Amino acid sequence: MMLGFNVNKREVVFRGKLTAVSPLRVGAGQGHKITDLIDLSCIKVTIGDRLIPYIPGSSLKGVLRSAAEGIIRTARLKGNNLNACYPYLDSSCAKRYGNKLMRLQEEVKRSEDVEEAISRLLDFVEKNYCLACRIFGATGIMSHVAVKDCYGIDGSYSFGTRRGVAIDRRTGAVAKRALYTVEFLNPGSEFDFELVMKNMPNYQVGLVAAAIKGINDGRIHVGGMKSRGFGRAKITVREATLDCKQIPDTIKALGEDDYPVVLQPEGDYTEKLLNAFEEAWIKFAEAHR
Repeated sequence: MMLGFNVNKREVVFRGKLTAVSPLRVGAGQGHKITDLIDLSCIKVTIGDRLIPYIPGSSLKGVLRSAAEGIIRTARLKGNNLNACYPYLDSSCAKRYGNKLMRLQEEVKRSEDVEEAISRLLDFVEKNYCLACRIFGATGIMSHVAVKDCYGIDGSYSFGTRRGVAIDRRTGAVAKRALYTVEFLNPGSEFDFELVMKNMPNYQVGLVAAAIKGINDGRIHVGGMKSRGFGRAKITVREATLDCKQIPDTIKALGEDDYPVVLQPEGDYTEKLLNAFEEAWIKFAEAHR
């Protein structure tokens, strides 16, 4: 049975840092003032009297979701609710089931037996919505995954610029007034990282872990200008907690379809943590092919 947010069965948190391996750019849009020296600057936030670069949690969550969707589709699991829809198509979960979901949500508000109404709602979502939407959310469905904004760590980040030109696609020559300057964060720049996963069985945490491994392996890039060599990053998990306590070496399964997780006693902490959870996802995928 799918878990909603009316109960708190489990909360897994990964904390650490994200390090730029190649130039990294999350843009703030194009500058329009005559005095702007940089046409395409990095997004920054004001903290105190300083401007600090950051990676919006929504941007990083989008990267993780996109990677997870690719993993799900590649696995080719049996069952309509074990695939990953394309959110912007008419066949998406939100467009196919959104109206029914709204009616069930209204029933929860009017019902005298709220728990029973919530149970019907969760059962409908579990049987109809795809795995990606159930984990990362959809219209009317809250995400079980929350990525906090990643703020630049003091003393670790620095900026660089690169000049470029736009090419006229018709002539193949440089377009007029097409010189521009791009700002990026230099390799080695570091950001705080925090990922919260609530009421998720081990295999779903393992799917997210597999997406993180894709970033660390260099197969998945973060930010813009990926085709120009930007966006390689590495996520290091320094602390992992289960319900506010350090994650134990063995984590019990959460439900009949889930699998226990066992951390190896030796090795790099990030690697053994991600591998242990990913193993639960692999076992789940093998059982549903």
